[in-house]
Amino acid sequence: MSPMPLNVLRLLTAFVLATSLCSAARAADDAKHFATRSGLHFYAGGDIDVTAPAETVFAAGGDVTVQSKDIGEVFAAGGDVTLTDIVTNRIIAAGGNVDIGGTITKSIIAAGGDVKIHSGTTIGGDAVLAGGDVNIDGDVGGDLVVTGGTVTIAGHVAGDANVRGGKIVFMPGASVAGNLTYRSRDAFAVPEGVTIGGTVSEGVKKERERWTPGAGFIAGAFAIALIVMLVGIVVLVFCAVVVMAVFRRQIDHAAALVTEQPLQSLGLGMLLAIAFPMTIVVLLITIIGIPFSLLLMVVGTVLTVLGVIVAAYWIGMKFRDALSDNQGVPDYFPALGWTLAGLALFCVVGLLPLVGTMAQFFALTTGFGALVLSFMERSTPRGPAGGAYGAPSV
Repeated sequence: MSPMPLNVLRLLTAFVLATSLCSAARAADDAKHFATRSGLHFYAGGDIDVTAPAETVFAAGGDVTVQSKDIGEVFAAGGDVTLTDIVTNRIIAAGGNVDIGGTITKSIIAAGGDVKIHSGTTIGGDAVLAGGDVNIDGDVGGDLVVTGGTVTIAGHVAGDANVRGGKIVFMPGASVAGNLTYRSRDAFAVPEGVTIGGTVSEGVKKERERWTPGAGFIAGAFAIALIVMLVGIVVLVFCAVVVMAVFRRQIDHAAALVTEQPLQSLGLGMLLAIAFPMTIVVLLITIIGIPFSLLLMVVGTVLTVLGVIVAAYWIGMKFRDALSDNQGVPDYFPALGWTLAGLALFCVVGLLPLVGTMAQFFALTTGFGALVLSFMERSTPRGPAGGAYGAPSV
């Protein structure tokens, strides 16, 4: 099994940021099971404890605990994620600490500060793990891909193992039925008492041969770009928390305009997307207009962020309407949760080559245009409480 593709990592990152920050924004002390639809169970709150059977569980909170012997799939994110005494088909989990024990009939993807697969745990398919310290005491029925600061393997791997770590430790009795490929900062040799059924290949020397200054520069640039992207997402989520608290009625009104006047919103948004940069360039050329160009940059940035939030709010509300029979007035926290779910979908769609970028552009410009239209109308927010979804006062 080859290492996890970059798009899967980006997808996991989007999921983790959207769900964990969503739960962090909620001020409730207790978990709230706020939506169920066609076997999908959504949990968000402070601490979450899931024991009921379900086809699919989406859970995000401060600490997430899942203990059930009848769950189809689990998607969990939180400070500490504990999935013990569990029987499920598939797990995708991320958190500060991730503890997993039980039976996983298919595959698992887990990332965290510390990741532990407990003794007695069986994974029927592949396992993809990443963390600071990764301990694998259970058995993997497929291939294993693991990356960590310290990787400790004490269980059995029925397929191939691709292990990368600052330090790699195989405990006596561990085994890999297939090939073992490893890369480690420290010297490594297969110790006695460990069985490797296939070949053992050391990737350290080959990696160092390829590590030229040019490659180092590219890797550094990529790392910086990734950090900037993650910081941007965090800032955007923080802005959503603030904007939904302060400008909820305006955002709701703009989202209503996206539904009622989509072409007008898209047209105005595209026009402004062209006019803003051109105006800024002209003002910069005139020298004397530099202060105004800087002001326009700030205004354009703020409106762009608000446009993304409008689009995410609209997407989230449509998603809520499709999943839930409750079409009533959403309070602040549920509305924020669905907005961040829309933001996550907005980020995931961007993973699609070309089509995803175009979809993001149209969504952004439509939300941008609808927001400007809502300001231009200068009208009282419609509906008894404010807009298409009846935004209540916060």
